[in-house]
Amino acid sequence: MKLGILTWYHYRNYGTALQAAALSAALRKLGHQPEVIDYHSPGYFTTLPEYSLSRFARKLSNKFHRSRPSRNPRLFGEEKDLKFEAFLNRYLRFSQRCHTLADLERLNTSFDAFLCGSDQIWSPLVFHPRYFLDFVREPQRKIAYAPSIGTEEIRDRFVRSEMARLLADFDSLSVREESGRRIIQELTGRNAAVVVDPTQLLTQTDWIEAFGLRQDGGGKPYLLVYFLGNHAEYWAAAASTAEALGLELRIIPVFQSDLDRLGCIRDAVGPQEFLQLFLNAAYVCTDSFHGLSFSVLFRKPFTAFLRFSRKDPKNQNTRVLHFLEKLALTDRLWQEGNTLRLARKQPDFEEAARRLGAMRESSLAYLKEALSRVSQPETKKHVTEQNALCCGCGACAETCPVNAIRIEMNDSGFRTAQVNESLCIRCGRCLSVCPFCTETRSVPAESAALYSFKASSRDLLQSSSSGGAAFALSKTLLREGYRIAGCVYNRQKQCAEHILISSEAELPALQGSKYIQSSFAPALAQIRAYPGPVAVFGTPCQIAGARRLLADRDNILYVDLVCHGVPSDWLFRQYRQYIHRSADVDPDSMLVRFRAQPKGWRSFCLQAEDGVHTYTCDKEADPFFRMFEVGNCYNESCYECRWRQDSEADLRLADYWGPKFQQDPDGVSMVLCFTSAGAAAAERLHASGTLEPQPVDDYLQYQQSANHPKPVFYGDLIEALKNPKSRLDRLVSQYAVPLESRHLSRAEHFRYLLTVMRRK
Repeated sequence: MKLGILTWYHYRNYGTALQAAALSAALRKLGHQPEVIDYHSPGYFTTLPEYSLSRFARKLSNKFHRSRPSRNPRLFGEEKDLKFEAFLNRYLRFSQRCHTLADLERLNTSFDAFLCGSDQIWSPLVFHPRYFLDFVREPQRKIAYAPSIGTEEIRDRFVRSEMARLLADFDSLSVREESGRRIIQELTGRNAAVVVDPTQLLTQTDWIEAFGLRQDGGGKPYLLVYFLGNHAEYWAAAASTAEALGLELRIIPVFQSDLDRLGCIRDAVGPQEFLQLFLNAAYVCTDSFHGLSFSVLFRKPFTAFLRFSRKDPKNQNTRVLHFLEKLALTDRLWQEGNTLRLARKQPDFEEAARRLGAMRESSLAYLKEALSRVSQPETKKHVTEQNALCCGCGACAETCPVNAIRIEMNDSGFRTAQVNESLCIRCGRCLSVCPFCTETRSVPAESAALYSFKASSRDLLQSSSSGGAAFALSKTLLREGYRIAGCVYNRQKQCAEHILISSEAELPALQGSKYIQSSFAPALAQIRAYPGPVAVFGTPCQIAGARRLLADRDNILYVDLVCHGVPSDWLFRQYRQYIHRSADVDPDSMLVRFRAQPKGWRSFCLQAEDGVHTYTCDKEADPFFRMFEVGNCYNESCYECRWRQDSEADLRLADYWGPKFQQDPDGVSMVLCFTSAGAAAAERLHASGTLEPQPVDDYLQYQQSANHPKPVFYGDLIEALKNPKSRLDRLVSQYAVPLESRHLSRAEHFRYLLTVMRRK
């Protein structure tokens, strides 16, 4: 079978690289074709920071007083990276590169089954649902092989809840430690198998033969030191052991300070060299789980050290303790006063090998059994069966020949595709236009041409979000016979929606930012029905959907706007009620301006008015904007955006952030040209203002290039927003303020600390 392995491999960590290589080698020995899925996790929030003054002050002190010496580029930089890259490319086969959930979901048609591999991919401290194979649709194709939870308990209630949900969807479930099995039993009631780390699926002979290792008995005998922690007493114990045994010290450097130690290896150590050093060592001192694994596999006398304090509830000692206990080697643990006794006592490797051999056979039996139960699912052929992401663009609904798809508000407050199964004929046309089900067609931002633009009209600058590029371009195109599809705020419906306009008189309604999801589908139907030229302005995902739907048209100009994400409609409903309570503005007839500029384009405020009453609040204090800025209730697809930096549009417009125009009081636009059509459109701006070429690095450096991580508490927040008894200001204190503190300057941190103290 063709198997996809999702695990950590890209960190320059020896155990991470070697466990990935070992699992691939073991699966090949079983007759399968494994590939490591080329995916790098962006990271997920694990919890909301606690309002503990002592903890907060400690974090603050660490943030600004931690020593960060430069690292030796040879031992820790490029040369080491090259050795890791060479090893991984030699011993692993990789899938296509996957950046987002959409890319991973498309792998369902490429592999027979999927394994989430070893290492601490299930650690609650770095929780990420992708490593629970949440993109695989069928439980019978999901196999967990030896993932480690790494701790004795999961304290974060949000992580506990999410892990319980994700673990319930596995057909074959195993973990690396007994503590992990106990936690899974508590979370799900299931009894997971305990299996060995992938490095232990191979024997010493397997490692030597498969990875070209050589036993070198000609050099001076040495004691190998590999410490991931930095404890003075451990270093003293290693030196005493070497002296007692008459061995040279050889140190695999981990910290900059290791370079000053006698015996530090001066050549870059990659995974291949790491294996060689363990194979030829006379003795090993290590606090690394994989260091211990190879000490046992290669039968090297060793002293085991615990990297973390036993009193730390988040310590990750369980894997070391479990491993030593299973092999009856707990007597090899260092304690104060037993250094020389351990040095002079040989481990019972015969008993350890017997036990490890039995564990290896049991683990291989688990793998064989799990793989034997894999069955191939029936091919599904509509968008909601094929992928979890939807931006509500409406391309699928517009192309459906039997009107089986509608764009409707879902329970989380977002417009998404809903399929009527009784009408669907499984033709698959919706899949061909979905921006998430298809290959991305983005042009790299690095190859685009960047311009700054500032309209010459002061009135235009005052009514635009920044430099007025969108308005100026639209005005010119209307005079050339184009129609414009753009976003307006519908006061009657209290929502944002796209409309198709044909006159300059309608153009002012399109001005200004709308930080809520727009109803795009109705305008898409109008564009499709109109045969003449149209300029479509929208978010990158909306433009990607429109471009696929209208692929046969050559008279469409696609313009996307830099987008950070769209928040739930439940947030906007809460906001309207907040404005009503704060300023008595009618929540059913208010006009909201998300970027009013009485203080300039960089220090804008949010305004709402109903003709009688007015609400005004600076963005820094406004509860809606604070929730929007921390990105904790965006649409699911916003956390997996495929167009964060690159684009499928002809032209991209944005505010010109960065220092270059910081002193400009009126506003400047970024204009990024991705195609020749986009460049021709940009040239039209010369007639309306100042258009100047700029280095594209200004865009790459100052616009958001990475997705926000989806918070683990996302579901709880959505439910709180839906509750009519909730108050937005309180939700901001609970769900936004703690996250804001992670991104503050030093002065802002102190002001925040004072705020917390007053609250106490």
